[in-house]
Amino acid sequence: MLLTRIVEQVERTAAVVKGLSQFAAGKTPYRVATDVVQVVRHAMGLISLDLRARQVSIDVESDTDLPRLDVDPIQIEQIIVNLTRNSLDALQESTVGQREIVIGIHRDGDSAVDISVADSGPGIPESCFEQVFNPFVTTKEEGLGMGLAISRTIAEANGGRLFVAHERGGNTVFHLKLPLQIGETPIP
Repeated sequence: MLLTRIVEQVERTAAVVKGLSQFAAGKTPYRVATDVVQVVRHAMGLISLDLRARQVSIDVESDTDLPRLDVDPIQIEQIIVNLTRNSLDALQESTVGQREIVIGIHRDGDSAVDISVADSGPGIPESCFEQVFNPFVTTKEEGLGMGLAISRTIAEANGGRLFVAHERGGNTVFHLKLPLQIGETPIP
């Protein structure tokens, strides 16, 4: 079991590195009809050890009738892993209440699917919302400040949009909106 997970991680890392190098070279993402719920569940499997070690619960809520999306599944998985790891880091600093992450996957009208990542951590001040997507901006002692900048660029390359808002009683929530239709214009 452990050896299988190690092999899966190595294969995934190779796919991510290949995808990022193609992305950096300006190549179009490898898009395929993708079940985003499966992508999110796979991403959760990749960080399950961290969730247990940090004693954080995670809940994935999704609509049951979501269509497949024309996206690069490895790139979308990378965004979800990054957002979830950021939530884990925020919760590590939190000393109050239940430590949980909620990922929602819901249809947003007739044009998009919204993947949201919320946690019970301290949140980000609204005045910092746009700055967190700038390269080299970080709230972590050891962070590089590249994760959200890269994630936003990947979202846009897949025709989507990544942004942050206050919701759920004032908590910070990151939203990844991806278009429903193949070839649809990017989400504004």
